[in-house]
Amino acid sequence: MQNITDDITEYRSTLFKTSSSIKESYLQLMYSQRNKWPRYVLDSLIGLLQAAQFDLSFGCQLFTYLYQLEPPTYQQARYLDWVRPFLQEHIATCSRDLTSISN
Repeated sequence: MQNITDDITEYRSTLFKTSSSIKESYLQLMYSQRNKWPRYVLDSLIGLLQAAQFDLSFGCQLFTYLYQLEPPTYQQARYLDWVRPFLQEHIATCSRDLTSISN
């Protein structure tokens, strides 16, 4: 570990893998690609939240799992702690882009 923002956890789960050629889980891909591919991450978050919403009828197991998941870096307390800043930055970037286009 070289930096406080370095990843400390790998979420290796066959539940979130789509093929044997992918070495990173769905959750790890979302976190690691949040700056490079924000649209992919946004779509993935929407899909994950839709799945968690569907899970409400089965005892909220997915919400509980996501809430209790270890953080990807030492800067966060839980895995989901990166989502709000990511969304706020994405909204700010889109607003700046719209402002620059309209001028």
